[in-house]
Amino acid sequence: MHAPGGGWMREDYGWNFFHDLRYEHEWNIGPDFSTRYGVGTRRFPYDGVYETKGYIYLHATWRF
Repeated sequence: MHAPGGGWMREDYGWNFFHDLRYEHEWNIGPDFSTRYGVGTRRFPYDGVYETKGYIYLHATWRF
């Protein structure tokens, strides 16, 4: 692909490294129930440009 000022521009839309940072808590309430929750941020490439996103999550496991 040609760059706007002439020459060639490299396009790389393959797999690249991403960074993930999170803080979480896990609670085990007896042998049959546990929950995990936290917040985090992730930096990842999308169409050659890095984007940063924040997130929260909650996960529960109940064995019966």
